[in-house]
Amino acid sequence: MKSKFIFGILFIFAEVTSAQPTFTEHVISTSADGARYVHAADMDGDGDMDVLSASSEDNKIALYLNDGILDTDITPVVEIVISTEADGAVFVHAADVDSDGDMDILSASYSVMTWWENDGSQGFTEQNTITADGSSSYFVADVDGDGDVDVLAS
Repeated sequence: MKSKFIFGILFIFAEVTSAQPTFTEHVISTSADGARYVHAADMDGDGDMDVLSASSEDNKIALYLNDGILDTDITPVVEIVISTEADGAVFVHAADVDSDGDMDILSASYSVMTWWENDGSQGFTEQNTITADGSSSYFVADVDGDGDVDVLAS
């Protein structure tokens, strides 16, 4: 089953002035089979929101770079495939894991969680994979207040 991602949430502030808010669908991809999770973050440091996706049918983690032009058709955006080996991908999140000033990617599939390091030039390298058997819910935050990223899984 093909799923499509919708950018509507990014335009919520543009429409809240009317009594009846409206949203416009902006398709950024139709090639994410079994889309399970999306996350918006400024991945390339240009000040606009980009979109990360995790799709379980094609085992794909992907990044869709926003060119910053708000028009009625934002396709084609630049798609960067991070991995096609994320077996049953269910989660993706952006965080500066290594505290180097750019956003890295955390992804999870049915049995593992992986950290993808951002090299600052739109390249991502797998750095660490941990086993997380049976986990289906994830949260990323500095839970213990020590200044680094912690990951909660259940």
